Amino acid sequence: MTDPAGTQADPIRTETVGADTMMAAVTVTAPRPVVFSAFTDPDVLAQWFWPQRFGTQFVSDLRPGGEFKIIAAGLPEGQDMGVSGVYQDVEAPARVTMSWQWNGETPGTARPTADMSGARLAAPAS
Repeated sequence: MTDPAGTQADPIRTETVGADTMMAAVTVTAPRPVVFSAFTDPDVLAQWFWPQRFGTQFVSDLRPGGEFKIIAAGLPEGQDMGVSGVYQDVEAPARVTMSWQWNGETPGTARPTADMSGARLAAPAS
């Protein structure tokens, strides 16, 4: 698939890596700084993460140990959707590794990684 800016992404591939863990990965054909900013720049992430009508807001302290939060602020009253986590590894523009927890979810071990060396985005989907 190709977006209007010409960035291309292969279909998501999944792989079972344990009894209760699956890995999902996608390869993106784009310059590393473009992919890095898609995961770290609040204005860029808000353009693609959820549909525009969700009013995506992204707050980020981009450093190892820093926290991030992505929320859908435009949902109807009483509806809550968001994800938060802590950055473990930040190597601009080569790599970002963070924890990942949906609102209301018991803390888990999901660690999405955006590795720009091959523009491969991988996340445990347990």
